[in-house]
Amino acid sequence: MLRAASIFWMIPLGMSTGLICLAADLPGRDTAPVDEVDRIIKHFDFDERKLGNLEEIPMHWQRYQADGFPEFSAGKFDDQQGYTGAPSFYLSLDGRSCAYYYDRADIVVEPDSNYRIVARIRPDKLFHARAYLSAYYLDAAGNVLANTIRFSEMVGGSGQDDAWQEVTIQLPNQTDTSYAIGLKVWVVQPSIWWSGPRPYKHIEQKDIYGGAWFDDLIIYRLPRIELTSSAADRGHLFRAGESPVLLAHVGGMDQHDRDVRLRVHDVIGRVVFEQSLADIQSDDRHSQQVSLSNLPPGYYHARLTVDIHDGTVIDRRLGFVCQGSPPPPPLAKTSPQRLGLMIRSNTPRNWPVLQELVEILQIHHLKLPISSNHFEQDEAHLRAQDQFIQNLADQGVQMTGVLVKSDAETALDSTASGSVIDLLSLSTEIWQPFLAQMITRYESRFRYWQLGFDGHDAVINDSRLKSSLQNFRQEIGKLVATPLIAYPWSVQHDQPDKELTADTVSVTVPVTVAPTEIVNYLNDAAQHFQPAQLWAVLETLPADQFRQLPMLADTAKRLIYALQSKAEIVFLPEPWRFRNNAGQVYAEPDNELSAYQILISCLDQARYLGSLTLHPDVQCEAFDVNGQALLILWADGAPLNGEEFTLELGGATQLTDLWGQHQSLTIEQGFSKMRLSPLPVIASYAPSWLIDFRRHLRFDPELLPSESVSHEQTLVIKNPRMDPISGTIKLRAPVGWQIRPSQLSFALQPGAEDRPLIRIQSAAREPAGAKQIEAQVTIDAEQLITFETMLPLQLDLADIDVAADLLLEGDLLVVRHHITNHSPETLTFRSFADAPGRRRQNLYIIDLQPGQSVVKSHVFPEAHSLSGQLIRLGLKQKKGPRVHEASITVP
Repeated sequence: MLRAASIFWMIPLGMSTGLICLAADLPGRDTAPVDEVDRIIKHFDFDERKLGNLEEIPMHWQRYQADGFPEFSAGKFDDQQGYTGAPSFYLSLDGRSCAYYYDRADIVVEPDSNYRIVARIRPDKLFHARAYLSAYYLDAAGNVLANTIRFSEMVGGSGQDDAWQEVTIQLPNQTDTSYAIGLKVWVVQPSIWWSGPRPYKHIEQKDIYGGAWFDDLIIYRLPRIELTSSAADRGHLFRAGESPVLLAHVGGMDQHDRDVRLRVHDVIGRVVFEQSLADIQSDDRHSQQVSLSNLPPGYYHARLTVDIHDGTVIDRRLGFVCQGSPPPPPLAKTSPQRLGLMIRSNTPRNWPVLQELVEILQIHHLKLPISSNHFEQDEAHLRAQDQFIQNLADQGVQMTGVLVKSDAETALDSTASGSVIDLLSLSTEIWQPFLAQMITRYESRFRYWQLGFDGHDAVINDSRLKSSLQNFRQEIGKLVATPLIAYPWSVQHDQPDKELTADTVSVTVPVTVAPTEIVNYLNDAAQHFQPAQLWAVLETLPADQFRQLPMLADTAKRLIYALQSKAEIVFLPEPWRFRNNAGQVYAEPDNELSAYQILISCLDQARYLGSLTLHPDVQCEAFDVNGQALLILWADGAPLNGEEFTLELGGATQLTDLWGQHQSLTIEQGFSKMRLSPLPVIASYAPSWLIDFRRHLRFDPELLPSESVSHEQTLVIKNPRMDPISGTIKLRAPVGWQIRPSQLSFALQPGAEDRPLIRIQSAAREPAGAKQIEAQVTIDAEQLITFETMLPLQLDLADIDVAADLLLEGDLLVVRHHITNHSPETLTFRSFADAPGRRRQNLYIIDLQPGQSVVKSHVFPEAHSLSGQLIRLGLKQKKGPRVHEASITVP
């Protein structure tokens, strides 16, 4: 007989948090069955009068008794209410909480099956309380298998007698000791269901009256299917050239279960493989291997589904990566490595996969959390952890031990209170033994020690941080000759007092900071925290809220811009997640994993050269690797499937995308055609000195005054080589422009710079804005090098701000001309506006004083006839050279 006491402890304190954690362990999700009556193994319709039950409660249901669940909170049949018909099971509150559990072990499970529980709940005046269902597996002795407990959605909150609502539970895969299914129905106050922290001066409220009806509680047996791969031990990461093999395990099949289908989708959702696993026999446990040959490098998503009665009842999903190959390094790298990973969970179940993935990604810097309760484990556990850390050290990984108060803090659990600062603020005698044991075990393996995890506000905001740092440094100094200490910070917080010193400050850059602003934030922090060195910790967009390709593009750009900063090391979040499948833990890759491998391989020891202007719509960031340049290119304005560009890449012959797919570039007259999108690609290799020469070749200043006379601009030519160079430059201006001289020669010693003057006059009525001067350059170095590049100029007024906007007033179009005088002179202008088919309008601005602003309005009737047309707006100085023209489109 089932021992009722064995499940009395199941108070769902922290239920909502537990629900999230448990659900995350499932390898996939199941959708509701349609009509599979044959699969119903138990149906509680609570219509038991016909069975002779004259009691007030259903047969074999017992009241749950514990603190907060008194005897006077009771359940009973309600002969007036029901989902498909009365009666139903009603639980009342009476100011407390109420729960009932099914006390028999007669819902026996079958091997290789999954179970889905569906129930209907109708809340009754639940303002603060909630109603829900829980289910779990029991062993043969009637004991609850705690890691199998699952909770349904919660019902209530409106305070009304709402309609019936369906809730569901998908039980996890069985363990070897699973014997039967247990059930429990709940109507509970906030003290039970609300696990999160309470607001300041929170007043706990409860419902005195009310309850909930439960009806049509049905248990379905479904086929058990699992989806994994032959690379599960290394996070489903298939190496370059390796054919992926997926493993489909299926059990508990019936005669109706015939449509078992495997589909593989690429990163943009296209189906690249589909196969029906029709040879799976009924009532057999069968494992089928599916080899996927000829898949190009990339991130993929596999789905294994079972359809019954034209509806999908089970849907298992698995992400995997086909690894590509980065561009081969031109020479052995010798620069310091700058890239690392943050590890959030340091548990034995993660160690084998973590060690494998760190080796595959060639990680050189690793942050590994160490909590005080690690040393409460048995000696076997500690020896296993020692071996894991030693293996990482043998791989050449430089590790930082991140000291945290508990495993909950490590995971940044919302229920975790305080931080390691709480521990260090206690008497030294309390925490010094833990410190001594830690240093004794790991001094030779951990180079740095960090107080608290990155991004944890409980450390950053703690006023005791300064004293804790001093205490920690003093005590660790007794154990280590030259201790290196880091503490976390964030660009979201005000910079601390400079007396708060450490050897390193680890600054988190949240996703709220735009990628282009990262370098500014980090350089400001580096300036403030001197002489401490700076680490950057990048947060990335959450995968479940954004499309995969834009998210991947954002992550790549964050890394590229962070490497332009003064940060010594840039840490990325680990690009995988750990799942629990029937007690077996495996790592599943995120979309970023392959991009990490490519970017880390290319940029870990690269030196940033600077930005390069190749095209107005193309962003190009250049990095040096032992004298060879990598150009990272993207086009933010292009569609995700790319846009054609013709660019001069300084001799680079290959493009590599973030999955390691390569494209050879054909160079014709120095230019190559390629498709670019918002997703960065890597062009390799060009001589770094040539890229540096092009980067320095520019007009200074780049502003060309918009005037009716010519102006002298300085052309900057610099030799970045260690050897002399000479050559020629031919300048070609836009049609109607004048440029003198249009050809010049240069001869430069190593590091020298020449600044010849070039006289430029723009064409008459040339619109203001970004312009480009084409430069054809020939350099005589080891060989004759010829290339073309574009030199940007901004045609505008240096001392006058000009802007325009449109207003529609009925059928009148009002074109407003805004002018501000920043010059020291008093100026007079004529403002004019040209519209197609209309007479030019002229307005005068007389004696505009220094610092004064004015708005002139040009009004055109019959605005509807100008829709979609360009209005040309001009400004011309009276008795002066200043002119300005622009255009604006009528909506």
